[in-house]
Amino acid sequence: MVLVHFGAFLAPYTDQFVFVRAVLGAGWIGVELFFILSGFLLTRGYLDECGRRPTPRTVGRFLFNRFARVWPAWALVTVLMGGWLFLVRASGRTADVYTVHPEVTVEAIARQLSMTQMWGMPNMVGASFVAPGWSISAEWTAYLAFPVLAVLLRPLRHLHPVVNLGLAHAAVVPLALVAYRTGPMDADSSWVLRIACGFLAGVFVALALRDVRPSARTESIGLALSVASIFLLVMLCFWATWRRGGELADYSQVAVLAFPGLIAGLALTTRGPARLLATPALVYGGRISYCLYLTHYLLLDVMCTVLWQDPAQRWVLTPAITLGMPFLLLATLPVSAALYHLVEEPARRALVGLLRPAQRPAAKGPVRVGASVHVLPVVPRTGLHTVAAPGDPSRPQAPRTSVSAAVPSVPHPRRAVPVESQTDWLPAQVGT
Repeated sequence: MVLVHFGAFLAPYTDQFVFVRAVLGAGWIGVELFFILSGFLLTRGYLDECGRRPTPRTVGRFLFNRFARVWPAWALVTVLMGGWLFLVRASGRTADVYTVHPEVTVEAIARQLSMTQMWGMPNMVGASFVAPGWSISAEWTAYLAFPVLAVLLRPLRHLHPVVNLGLAHAAVVPLALVAYRTGPMDADSSWVLRIACGFLAGVFVALALRDVRPSARTESIGLALSVASIFLLVMLCFWATWRRGGELADYSQVAVLAFPGLIAGLALTTRGPARLLATPALVYGGRISYCLYLTHYLLLDVMCTVLWQDPAQRWVLTPAITLGMPFLLLATLPVSAALYHLVEEPARRALVGLLRPAQRPAAKGPVRVGASVHVLPVVPRTGLHTVAAPGDPSRPQAPRTSVSAAVPSVPHPRRAVPVESQTDWLPAQVGT
């Protein structure tokens, strides 16, 4: 998504590669991928707690955990951007250079900070101080609806995995049909349809894999499914580029048909693309991805506002701008890492710690039985292949799959494991 927003400024580089240009042109549908992933992960972690016997306490804990994950970094970026917009407009300059922003009022600030700015909006144009915030508002809406979805859809866990996987693909068909017929641009597409179809598809993928156990057969199926889904995705991106031609339309959303199979395939295997996504660099990238998503757009917006106050100069890509843009892109990495380590993760731990009662000091020394000392290692039982999860000293560690920071494995559904440990490390799922 970062490369999508920087795409116009990187044209001198990306235009040298037809393959890259076609994929980046469809990159904005990565929002749907993250919505599907969000539904998948939350269903894997919270289906039983929220769907079996939901109580105000369990639902409240779920929503508070999601709030603790998403809100701190979003609040800081929102306040900074809101202050920037206010100062620019107060000085008599134009703030809406790179994109349209709402007015900085008390009501607007309240809507931004409560993550409800998209409620009542037909599309994302001018809805958020930081434009990518539309998807955060959409995600928060999905979080509020999840306890009800868990109750309604939990009985479908007994269906055959192929049936649930088919339902996952059916859930994204409305998006694909609208894209095929009308070719909506990113900013004009319905945010309600995008979050509803994507999140629901993720729920069905999780239901499909709920009771699947690792074996040589499932490993092979996962590898084949992930490779086939990537092939389908790339081919549909090429098709969308060809069909668009010179039209002011975008048919890229047809490619969302490849996403449910991709998530399922990556969750079932440790080979092929899943192995690449499990490398340390990409795992760390998954951790800071939320902060990267927020900060890159803020930096790009501020840069355009400073450089292009003269309307005659706007969108004129001078040699200096195109030469400096890769360095601005690289600068987003340390900025996002700082936001993650200094704000997002410390604030999340502090907020989640408010719900955890003080723990008693652990007993010192081994427990002796007779003359023997028995030490039993704790081995987590998982339903999918796993690698180590990112450290979180505030809670028990949950296993993760080889799909970078994306698709975690979870313990056996009938074994009691604190559900927060399964999903609270999850990066917030955001889009364009």
